[in-house]
Amino acid sequence: MLSFLWGAGAMLFFSCADDDDLPSPRIFFEAPSENAIVFSVDTVPVQARVTHGRGIESVSVELTDADFNPVGNKRTYPASGAEFNFSTFFIIDDPLRSSGIHYIAVRASDGSKTGSAYRRVQLSAIPRVLQRIMVGTRTLNNARFYVSGEGETPVERLSLPMDCRGAGLNYRQNILAAAGGEIGDLEFYETANFTKLSSVPGLGTASLPFFLGLSYSREFEEFIVLQRDPRLRAFDQRAQPATGFPLKQNHLPSAVFAVNDRYYVNESPIAQPNQILSVYARPGLLMSSLETVGPVKGGFRRNDFEVFLWENHPNGAKLRIMNSESQFISDVFQRDAETLIDVAEMDNGIFGFLTDQALYRYNYNTGGTAVVLPEAPGDALYYEALSQTFFLSSGASLLRVNQGGNVISQETYPNPIFWVGFDYNR
Repeated sequence: MLSFLWGAGAMLFFSCADDDDLPSPRIFFEAPSENAIVFSVDTVPVQARVTHGRGIESVSVELTDADFNPVGNKRTYPASGAEFNFSTFFIIDDPLRSSGIHYIAVRASDGSKTGSAYRRVQLSAIPRVLQRIMVGTRTLNNARFYVSGEGETPVERLSLPMDCRGAGLNYRQNILAAAGGEIGDLEFYETANFTKLSSVPGLGTASLPFFLGLSYSREFEEFIVLQRDPRLRAFDQRAQPATGFPLKQNHLPSAVFAVNDRYYVNESPIAQPNQILSVYARPGLLMSSLETVGPVKGGFRRNDFEVFLWENHPNGAKLRIMNSESQFISDVFQRDAETLIDVAEMDNGIFGFLTDQALYRYNYNTGGTAVVLPEAPGDALYYEALSQTFFLSSGASLLRVNQGGNVISQETYPNPIFWVGFDYNR
């Protein structure tokens, strides 16, 4: 098998050659080991040494089936130098995938030519299990996090002296992050006993919050923080600093969506009402800016080059598609005269979206829209894929609704809810 893979890699190397006959980048796997056992929901250490005389620009990782057909999303990372030691924790997130032979593919590009190498693994199917639901509530100077299993009464597990501006959960490494605004720091906790792992000082003062937002991107495997400076900072899946760069001067960032190896950031000019969606490459290079009439409420991957953007447009909730290569924008759907409150992705091209009129389900692939719950109360919308249910927070109330619009449960907390997270087994 190894000789076959080397032959396949060699053919790829030479088939990509340009007229100058320089070889493509060469890749030497170090981890995982050949025939290693991985799971259909897993975090796999991937290590490789990449060499190329002209220099390497990027390295990508993806999972393929036994016939080398890609399955799941490809993840791309910046690289540099003639020899690059690549190391990452690669997420496999496909609970429905069957057991069998698969390959982890590592590809390296110099900007024009790509070399590839494959490591055979034995994939074992493992179902995803929702272990806990986490709910964050806040007041002006305190944030509390509650935890409950299915059918259990929520129990307070963490209380923080901060006016929390955002939270993020990495359930794979069991890390919860929370960021204060005017009061409090950026703090990371392990979720077994909620012991603090690390913190970053907050510099907020009265009426001047320092941290403006925090979220966790499963696609990027990063905690992403927006600062008033203005600046974007990212911490990896283990809460270690990963990258950081300045945003537009004299603008305030309000939300960020990590899609297709780019950061899409809502930015507003100070003292002006208009909105700008700025697109940054992973190292921080500003790629483009799109002026929007209303803020973008959600950014989601359509394919390798296109992104779904949901905008709270004054004329009504609007879905747009942006091509990240051509920067072409197309409008594909609008709900006239309805204010878009929030949106959640159910599957690729399928969304639940909440307006001031109702909770809807929209399917881009068929163009169909269905009312899930009329007059749905809500400040924010969350979707739990295993049970296929929506969670709507409204003040201190949390409503759970299935896709048929039936109310499953309703809970009331002591303070307003600002975040809901789902803690899975892997």
